[in-house]
Amino acid sequence: MKKIFLLLTNFIIYTHGIAQCYDEKRTYDVIGLAKGNEISECLIKGLPFLLIGLFLLCYNIKYSQIAKKENKEEKGSWSGCLSLILIGIAVLIMLPLLAWIEAILVSIISILAVLGIIILIWGWIKK
Repeated sequence: MKKIFLLLTNFIIYTHGIAQCYDEKRTYDVIGLAKGNEISECLIKGLPFLLIGLFLLCYNIKYSQIAKKENKEEKGSWSGCLSLILIGIAVLIMLPLLAWIEAILVSIISILAVLGIIILIWGWIKK
């Protein structure tokens, strides 16, 4: 139990250190946190690109699995590249939403790091 606790504590501290290791400016510091209307606007614009890209990607994966089962030589298709391009465009369009997600994840990791440190200190005191 102590090994699992120690591994979990080290993982939280390590993850927090990685999250804080680069320049103090984060994505949400550079582009700012968007308001609700900007988020809905980026979802309206980016979601179709994302859905079409994911649909094409799933189609290509399914087609390649069928070709693999039939022992056919699969040749590359242009739709696989197109799907990745569409997903990339969707990510660029949805940067305000991704900035919010990054801000939330950094807050959660910071809270978990503080809780991990408190639990570690509490465990040392209880010894």
